[in-house]
Amino acid sequence: MTQKPVTLDSTPEEIRAAWIAALRSGEYTQARMVLFNGKGYCCLGVLCSVVGLVPEKNENRALYQYTFEGQIGTLPQIVQEAVRLRTSDGTYKAGNANLTSMNDSGASFEKIADLLENPPEGLFR
Repeated sequence: MTQKPVTLDSTPEEIRAAWIAALRSGEYTQARMVLFNGKGYCCLGVLCSVVGLVPEKNENRALYQYTFEGQIGTLPQIVQEAVRLRTSDGTYKAGNANLTSMNDSGASFEKIADLLENPPEGLFR
């Protein structure tokens, strides 16, 4: 079954469902410390891709060559607002944990998808 494409204009629930499905799809290689590095994505980079943002080549960056809406390691505000994440790094639990550190410390996309299915208090507005 093909999932309906989502955009920034989709409901937050539709975007979240598509994001979770994408994380579980096996179609994305996981990367750390960057939204997209030319080969892989962090969990927030997958979200950018899901809503149709295209990685932009950034010639001024030696290490991180791609951005989404000018952002390298944090979620662009337009995407954050569309999915209703409270913070650009996915902070929850009174600031003691976030999606970015989860991804960068080696949590699998599957584990991150599990968390998104049963989001902790404070992750979304």
